[in-house]
Amino acid sequence: MGDNAQNNQDSFERHYNRFKEGALPNGMRLSEGERVISDRVITQYLRKNFNGEARILMDSIDVSAPGGFVDVEAAIIADSKRNWDPDYSDGLVSDTINMIKSYVYGEEIKTPEQIMSDQNARIFLNEDNHGKTMVENVIGHTQSLEGFSLEDAKGIARSDLLDAYEGADVSAKFPDADPNVIRAVAYTLLHVSQGDKGYEGLQGQKFDEIARSFMHYAHEESKSYSEWEMDRRIEIINGITGNPLIMADLALIRAPGNIETAGELSDQFKIRGRVADAIMEIAAKNYGMSESLDGDDVTVVYKSGAGILKGGELGYMSASGNSGILNDETIIIRYNPALFLMENLPQLAKTDSEEVLFFLKTAVEEIQHGIDHVQTDRLVLGTLPEGAPIERHSIMSALNGVVYAGGGGDNDEAYKSQYIEKAAKEIADDVAFEVVFTMENPQEAVASQYAEHNVDDSSVLRGDNKNANFKM
Repeated sequence: MGDNAQNNQDSFERHYNRFKEGALPNGMRLSEGERVISDRVITQYLRKNFNGEARILMDSIDVSAPGGFVDVEAAIIADSKRNWDPDYSDGLVSDTINMIKSYVYGEEIKTPEQIMSDQNARIFLNEDNHGKTMVENVIGHTQSLEGFSLEDAKGIARSDLLDAYEGADVSAKFPDADPNVIRAVAYTLLHVSQGDKGYEGLQGQKFDEIARSFMHYAHEESKSYSEWEMDRRIEIINGITGNPLIMADLALIRAPGNIETAGELSDQFKIRGRVADAIMEIAAKNYGMSESLDGDDVTVVYKSGAGILKGGELGYMSASGNSGILNDETIIIRYNPALFLMENLPQLAKTDSEEVLFFLKTAVEEIQHGIDHVQTDRLVLGTLPEGAPIERHSIMSALNGVVYAGGGGDNDEAYKSQYIEKAAKEIADDVAFEVVFTMENPQEAVASQYAEHNVDDSSVLRGDNKNANFKM
């Protein structure tokens, strides 16, 4: 048995290390078939030797499962969805406990926000057009848009697209609403309301694309939000750089080319899990949502190279797909260093510092998506304070979720430039850059210097960090 274990270890290391720069003569590249085989060997070794006992979450073989295979990400997401399904039951014991609570405490055991969330969840479960209900909730809980209707949306569109005059009358009805907000709401409402039929004179219009265009620059134009968010960002930077345990873990992160053994890869996996959990805790605290998000909501999983390439995602935030339903955020961060070596991807980090930067950008961006989703929940449920600096950002985030543009192929530019992706990437780039800069320059209090700059000057400190071609 010992010989077999050593042979398996040797096989893992041979397949992993053969992709490193200089491992093949004269710059040769392995064939696609050879890369596929190596991907399988590496994944099978990790699954056999580390899954479970080392708490590495990865896809597993289960003869009792459909197809004999368990997708760990699907299992995590399915488990989290039980938290927002109001009709989900754990069984007789929990049913009995809930019945007693209901008898003793009455309906007060749920807050108004939770009751509204349950109503929205039932709508999502039982109706096809939850997006329309969500947009109507945004309108209903935004004072400057009070009374905005589908007819108002049509008037805006006819004014913009057909040079009709009625749009000016519509805008005059909502003098306190920002023009970008009015149009983002109008075109999103048109998108979710049109069904199979277009509107007279507006047939063939891509209302989702038009809606996203009015969201695009809203982040920069909202000074109150930018200043409020910058304060949160600085606190996150300080929370990371001021925590010696997190900084010690970050110093242990290695680039794919600097990992030699399966044991080292296992350690790298666990380091990333600890860092991601800690950053989530810091971010949730600074955004005032520790009751909604914690380290358990972010999970680092090992995904095979083939599994990542299929969807092109290195990280993502999964929710019910709709705003206004509590406790449904699940953040997945995929880790597979062999993928970058095998495919010689342009994002391949050559140094440990570059790897820290790349990982932080991925983790912070996905955590930010979770933060944004909770904020949109509050807006849609009517619990976001009126006039809060976050209000317009939450409106744009909620609407963008309805007209979201997925990445891939010719759609990559639309994906990267849409409001919620653009805003989250900007925050992630800044936080990652400042943390790495502090690691490399410990004598300088980077975060405190950063706080002295106004919002417009912060780009000087950020530098030019290129985003990956993968969706994050």
